[in-house]
Amino acid sequence: MTRADAMPSLASIVALMAATFPGPFVYSAIGVAVPALAREFALTPGEVQWAASAFIASMMGGMLVASALLARHGLARSLAIAGGGFATGAAVAAFAASFPLLVALQFAMGAFAGLMQPIALVTLYRAYPDSMRGRATSVYGVAIAVVSTLAPTVAGLVVDAWSWRGLFVVPMPLALAGLIAARLAPASARGERRVPDVAGLVLLWTALVAVLAVDVRGTAAAALAPLAIALVAAVALVRRLARARQPLVDPGLFRYPGFVAASAVAMLYGALMFGMIYLVPVYVQIGLGASPSVAGLVQIPAGIALAVAIFLGGAAIDRWSFRPVLAAGMAVLAASSALLGWTTVTATLAAVTVLSASGRAGIGFVFGGLNTGATRVVPDERLAEVPGLVNFFRMLGGALGVKALSMIIDARLATADTPPAQAFGTAFLVLALLAVAAVPVAARMRPPA
Repeated sequence: MTRADAMPSLASIVALMAATFPGPFVYSAIGVAVPALAREFALTPGEVQWAASAFIASMMGGMLVASALLARHGLARSLAIAGGGFATGAAVAAFAASFPLLVALQFAMGAFAGLMQPIALVTLYRAYPDSMRGRATSVYGVAIAVVSTLAPTVAGLVVDAWSWRGLFVVPMPLALAGLIAARLAPASARGERRVPDVAGLVLLWTALVAVLAVDVRGTAAAALAPLAIALVAAVALVRRLARARQPLVDPGLFRYPGFVAASAVAMLYGALMFGMIYLVPVYVQIGLGASPSVAGLVQIPAGIALAVAIFLGGAAIDRWSFRPVLAAGMAVLAASSALLGWTTVTATLAAVTVLSASGRAGIGFVFGGLNTGATRVVPDERLAEVPGLVNFFRMLGGALGVKALSMIIDARLATADTPPAQAFGTAFLVLALLAVAAVPVAARMRPPA
């Protein structure tokens, strides 16, 4: 996409942003539905995590092929493919009769949702100079924060009034905004006729699904066989990245130390962000015995704090630098997660609400610092490749993080004398350690010499 192509109208930007909302809605709302899904399909909370992890893992693949889709089909057609595909998958998921079918549909929906976010971010970054990207990112981030705030609340009301099936009906109009954005998008000259690396994508998804299938509660084979499959697929993927003419990911980006650091921070951030989004509403229901509606309402202050932090963080980045904003966000996240892990503190809904809000504020500061900082650690001519990869690593951290946290909770709950609150407390303490570990890594995000 050329510079001239990237000057969309205000209406098309609004529609474009709205079209990216179904992804955040689904992964923000799914935690509220975990107990309902567990009851209907006779599953443990750890087994229900497949619904969240499949969506997140699939989004990663969509993000990686977004640039190839954009180059091959142009902005308008790419938007139509993504929006129409998600809406179709959601319509079928609302009537899913089995949990495996629901997971498969979540996987398909995640792929289409993953296409949208890099397209939106590249469009925004191309429309603004570097000195304004922090504020542009903050505007987009605030909109995402509003969706993330409303999603658990709407989900709780829908689950209480009807069923978890309503979670797939609500985002359908947002997905169809992609079709509106396609109609409003300016004409764009297509770039090189790139072909998405389907073989690389299949290897990536094979490795991810195999890791998510690891079950440490059963026999050794149940744990080792998926790990062996994941290892073989990962080795084959690395070999393909080194040899393919148009690989899924250009290994050349990892020659920039700042981008390597940004990728590591994105993974840790993903585990923290999705961990908080997933754990808090499940903890409120299982640990404190609240209803889905209450679990959703608890997230409203958290969403407000997230929106404010993203806005303030964007302004701070443009005025000073992204590194101190990143460090501040991780410090706030570490403190909030540690306190959430202290079960004597989180014995009331009020305490969980306050700590969840402070944790989301930390996430908001990290959001702007990571996305803006990642665009400054590579040459400008490689900018279009950055949003998809940063979001990929964020989603990778999220999928692995939710899986690991679910395993921790299931293992703790399997012990007869462990109260549910303590099981969740252990998971929150793990998040605090990850936030502390991310601070020195973020300090290495520096522009190329």
